Amino acid sequence: MMSFEAAVTFFIAIFIFAITPGPGVFAILAKAMVEGPKNVS
Repeated sequence: MMSFEAAVTFFIAIFIFAITPGPGVFAILAKAMVEGPKNVS
């Protein structure tokens, strides 16, 4: 069984990884900034 401090540290780390965008999001943002807004239909 984990100690309380270890459990809190673990859940904080999991939360940070969950809210951090992945490389795919950065690739999409970079492409959008380079190409600019377009009329997508």
